[in-house]
Amino acid sequence: MAKFIRSNFKEIELIVSSTATRALDYAVSIHQYTNVPLEVDESLYTFSCLELLDAVYQLPEDKDHIAVVTHNPAATETINHLSNLGADDKIVNLPTAAVIKIEFVQERWAQITKNSGTVADFAKPKAIGLFKDHTQ
Repeated sequence: MAKFIRSNFKEIELIVSSTATRALDYAVSIHQYTNVPLEVDESLYTFSCLELLDAVYQLPEDKDHIAVVTHNPAATETINHLSNLGADDKIVNLPTAAVIKIEFVQERWAQITKNSGTVADFAKPKAIGLFKDHTQ
């Protein structure tokens, strides 16, 4: 997945990770493969959508493209809350190591609201072969 991220998410300026072991291991592997700076944030170690939203609202304003590495159920609930996915398209359970890119028009992280994001990309490890150029 780190290769895929490096090839398809080149705009990432910062990786912010939960302190949870699996999340942090994944974030470190992405950091090592991409050389994108990594910060660890204890507030991302949560199972609550509301707490994860609070952490998103506090992301550094000088960065426009941030990879947030966290875990379920907060990740799935937060993605469904922030994105404009319709009822039939909601994510039931974000798979381990999946990546999803949500784009926002808001200028500041704290201005993001419910359903304000557009899902621009979504990749699951088991389906990665469906994407082009992931082996380069």
